Parts: sequence; structure tokens; C-alpha cells
Amino acid sequence: MLVLSGEESSVRCGMNQRTSGFAITSLVLGILGIMCLPILGVLGLIFGILGLREIARAEPSVGGRGLAISGIVLGSIGTLLTMLLVVGIFLAAIESATQQATQLTARDATAPVPEYPDVIGGGFSGSGFHFRWEDRQFFCASLHQFDDAVPSEMIVFPSDPGADIFEVSIYDRVYQLHDVQIMTFDERAMEGIDPLIYDGEADIRYGELVYIMTRDGPLTAHVIDAGTDEPHMRYARLSEDFSLSGTSGSAVVSGVTGRVVGVMLVSAETYDNETLAGFELLELPRSVLSAP
Repeated sequence: MLVLSGEESSVRCGMNQRTSGFAITSLVLGILGIMCLPILGVLGLIFGILGLREIARAEPSVGGRGLAISGIVLGSIGTLLTMLLVVGIFLAAIESATQQATQLTARDATAPVPEYPDVIGGGFSGSGFHFRWEDRQFFCASLHQFDDAVPSEMIVFPSDPGADIFEVSIYDRVYQLHDVQIMTFDERAMEGIDPLIYDGEADIRYGELVYIMTRDGPLTAHVIDAGTDEPHMRYARLSEDFSLSGTSGSAVVSGVTGRVVGVMLVSAETYDNETLAGFELLELPRSVLSAP
């Protein structure tokens, strides 16, 4: 009878030892979970645990403990990333649902119809308005009406028929949205004319009343969901047919707060519908307040 020493027996067992398939799968899934698809890390963790159980039951004929442990470590990282991803998606879905619910919950109109003079760009190339935000005043106008340039002046037609028409010098552009420009101006020229008010938040909801400040006076409209993919735009249905040609750059004022919330850009004629108007939300960063 051949008797093997302890060292010879260990070598012989090592020669016949196979590596756990669970351990190999765990390591592969753990690596893939880190590199490309975190959810595979969950499977890597599970297979790693199965691999350790298999090795513990079948040692020394089954090996791969190091592979299984590596797979568990990488799988745990992938599992954590998956959990963070799921939580992020869940929170984003809640925020989106909350915003949509907010937009669909209209508030009652409480602000009176604002009064504001007719303001036209030099050369009669577009409308505009001035507004106050905290302790600063700015002029606002569209970009396309001025070929993306800063107008040198704005012409003011006072509401009082007996008052003289006057010009306001525009200094510089301090901020630009998609099709809207914010400018500094000679504030002395606008003394005695109340600016529109901006509160730093263009909060407007579907179904709410807005006032479109056209050259022929304020028009009433209600914000609608036009189903577009332009998050910076809102659309409103006019209470009656009215041509909005040439009103790009006019202010859109909330009927709820009385604050300016947007800038008129798209006339109804664009859609062959005399009751539809499009405006860009006036969303400004606070850095505008510190502009020179």
C-alpha cells in the first residue's frame, strides 16, 4: 500500500482541485458592475456568496476563495452604486411629478391690470420695457428684433397723450437668455415712470391669467400646455382674436402676482392662430444684480 505524506497529499489534492464557477462568475460580474452596468454588481455579490459556500463545503477539491472575495467586494460597490442610482431616479421622478402638479394647479388672479407706457426700440425695430429687481433697474428687449445687437436707445411713448415722446440711452448688455437681452440704461430718463417689478422667480402655472403688454394696451390670456419641448418657453391663449405682430420684447405680467414673468416673442400669426402667443420665461441669475 502506498502511503502519501501530508505534503504529497496536499500537492495531489491541488492537482485535482477545480475553481468554483460561482467565484469566477462573481469576479466577472463585479468587474462589469464597476466598469459599465452597476446593477450587475448585485449579481456579482450574490454569486460571490454562493462561491464561498460552495468552496467551504467542497474544500479542498474546490478552490477560488480569493476570486469569490474579490467578486463580493466589487459586487458590493456595484450594489451601492445601483442603490444610489435608484434613489436618484426616484427623487428625480418625485421632483418632476411635484413640478408638474404645481404647474397644473392654477391660482386665482388677484393682481390688477398693470399700467405701462409703450416702449419701442430705436428705428422702431422692436418693443421693450424696464423693470426693477430689488435695488437695480434694467431694460429688457428681444434679441432677434435687433439682429442680436444691443439697441443704442429705446423710445418711450408715455400713457398721457399730452406728454412728450422721449428717448432712453441704452448702455450695455449684462445678460442674455435664449432670445432675450437684459441691459443697463440711463435711469434718469425714466424718472416718473414706474418700472415693472421682477421678484427673481418666474412662477407661472397652466391655466393662470397673464397680461401681455402690447402697444395697444394690456391683453389678457391664460397659460396653456402647448406640448412643446422648449422648457424656457410658455404659451398662452388670448381671450379674443388679436394681432400680436411687432410685439416681440413686450412684457408678460402674472395676473396672480402682478410681477413680470416673461418676454413676448412668438406672435399668433406664426401658428395661423390669432389667439395663441408664446413668451420666454424671464429667468435671471442673481449675478445680474451685481453687474456693472
